[in-house]
Amino acid sequence: MGIPSVKDGRARFRAIFCKLLSDALEYHDKTGNCENYLTRLSDERMPVEQFGQLPDNNINLRILIVPGLLGECIADAAFPFETAMEQLRPLGYQIESLMVSGRSSSDYNAKQIARAVENLVLDKENYLILIGHSKGAVDILHFLVNYPELAHRVDAVVSAAGAINGSPLANRVADIYGKLGANLPIRECEPGDGGAFRSLERSARLTWMANNPLPASVKYYSVVSFTDRDRIKIILVTGAFAECFPKMGKPYQDAAARLEKLGYKIDTIVVSGRSSSGYNAAMIAETVDGVELEATERVILLGYSKGATDILHFLVDYPEHAKKVTAVLSVAGVINGTPLADKFADTYENWFQNTPTKACEPGDGGVLKSLKRSVQFPWLAVNPLPQNVRYFSIVAFTHRENVQPGLLFTYDLPRNIDPRNDGQVIFYDQIIPGGSLLGYINLDHWAIAVPVKEKTASSAWEDAATHPHVRALLFEAMILLLVEKITF
Repeated sequence: MGIPSVKDGRARFRAIFCKLLSDALEYHDKTGNCENYLTRLSDERMPVEQFGQLPDNNINLRILIVPGLLGECIADAAFPFETAMEQLRPLGYQIESLMVSGRSSSDYNAKQIARAVENLVLDKENYLILIGHSKGAVDILHFLVNYPELAHRVDAVVSAAGAINGSPLANRVADIYGKLGANLPIRECEPGDGGAFRSLERSARLTWMANNPLPASVKYYSVVSFTDRDRIKIILVTGAFAECFPKMGKPYQDAAARLEKLGYKIDTIVVSGRSSSGYNAAMIAETVDGVELEATERVILLGYSKGATDILHFLVDYPEHAKKVTAVLSVAGVINGTPLADKFADTYENWFQNTPTKACEPGDGGVLKSLKRSVQFPWLAVNPLPQNVRYFSIVAFTHRENVQPGLLFTYDLPRNIDPRNDGQVIFYDQIIPGGSLLGYINLDHWAIAVPVKEKTASSAWEDAATHPHVRALLFEAMILLLVEKITF
């Protein structure tokens, strides 16, 4: 049957967007930077006017917004166009969110959309518009095809960064998700039918699009999102004692090297391995202060283990520098502290704090004190994090049989509190408050980010589940998701 051709509406959309941008007071110091937000390819014709007239507000529009992959899981922290919805509702627009299963297939979610559209009360003068972000656009198309008796109620569909033809990332992640994450319990979203990633595999999407003509009665519009990789600066921050083990202490070094070859700018700050978060916050501040950014460039800080704690202290202690940061990702971060630090901090201070080692200086000696739950939890309670930064968390916990031998002792210690730990940190102590939870990873504290097993030549470690190839894919998935979230 083939896929219909695409009509070009870029010039008019650019004229409208640039006019809105020029009228927005908060962007007055950036007037003329519209080109930084809308990429112009060589085949786009120039608009007749620089800005053009804005269309009249049409309050007869009924708008339903469908979130994307895992959208249900992070809806409390980030919902598509949430700020825009709040601004347009007082003008009379009727805009609602249409929540679908964050972890289910597009056919599964099509049924949920059908139920919402069927129950929607529309006046004769109403126009119904469905806006789908990411996988939400795919779910909408499946609804239109699977429920033709309801499709006639829809006047237009807008795909916002929609995965219309699928994504190569889904082809790579689908099997891993099926094995490690499909059935993991997440309080915010049920597993559903577990087919979210399968629905986005490129081969499946292209076949589906070729064999399922969309209803001709509906108008279709697409807003495409992509960014230049060199506009994203990713800075990794190492964890406790990482400086002392340079061959295996840096997180995601192999994975980072691969992404750097693809054009991403990735640096690592090796903070003081034996110092407090306040001490290391100054090191992070010095690095961030030296980063020169253009108007559309973004900085992502990724903190592994205590590195995430150090980043939060940097954001609070150096608010002027923090303005450069767009997003923070915590990977197995010691956000609320860990009972292990409460247990061993005094022992470390009394016996090892000033012990000289070849690889790392003692610093201020506050490494474990900073990670005490009795210290970090109260610190979070009285130090609100900057609201201009978006926060994301990846959590690790696993079963005892998957834990590397070097972590078994520390895995067993907090089991009387909660067995869902990664050998260092209890799972709920790894989540940044007010941020988005991206997933629970079935790996231990080392396997999720650093190659301890690969760098340790011992047969005792052979049975531990480290999955170095999974670690690389996890890193790539994290970065791709963050790029999507902060650039659209």
